[in-house]
Amino acid sequence: MILCIYESIALIYSDLLTYCKILPSKIGADHLTPLVIYVTIHAKLSFPNAILELILSFIGDQQILSGEVNYYITTWATAVGYITKVTKEGLKKTISKENNTEI
Repeated sequence: MILCIYESIALIYSDLLTYCKILPSKIGADHLTPLVIYVTIHAKLSFPNAILELILSFIGDQQILSGEVNYYITTWATAVGYITKVTKEGLKKTISKENNTEI
C-alpha cells in the first residue's frame, strides 16, 4: 500500500514537472497537496481513513520511512485529513475567499 501511494504521488509530481513546467526546486506542498486531494477524491476509495490508519500502524513510532517516501505519505495523510474534515459550507467559503465573491 505504501508503494502504491508513493508511486501515485511520484507520478503526480512528475506530471507537474512535465505539463506545468514547474522547476523541481519550486514544487512544494502548495502545488502538490491540492492535486493529491483531487486525485484522492476521484480515486473513489471506500475507506481512505482506514487505509491511512493501516499504513500508520505498520510504520508505528519508528522512523522507518525517510525522505521522499515520508514526504509523500505525509502529503497523502494531509489530503485524507482535509477530505475528511471539509464541509460543503467550508468549501464554499474557501472558494468565495479565493474569488472575492459571495456564493
